[in-house]
Amino acid sequence: MSTTSLETEPGRLNGWKEIALHLGKGTRTVQRWEKLYGLPVHRIGREGGEIVFAFRDEIVRWTAATEGQSKGNGAEAPDGEPPDAEE
Repeated sequence: MSTTSLETEPGRLNGWKEIALHLGKGTRTVQRWEKLYGLPVHRIGREGGEIVFAFRDEIVRWTAATEGQSKGNGAEAPDGEPPDAEE
């Protein structure tokens, strides 16, 4: 049985379920965060991409940056969501 690089790359989260699990949220929430707040995900394939993946270190940096924004401007995001960058 052979393994692909997708299965063995330790810092990679493959698919919405793994990304959501890493963040402790539901898949719909992390999909919304990608659109509204710029959650760093990568897509493979044609426009819009069908295969989605993310890197743990990018997610960690994004989380730290969004937490810093909410503390820096005094805005508190509802339900633990990152604040809207335009506010």
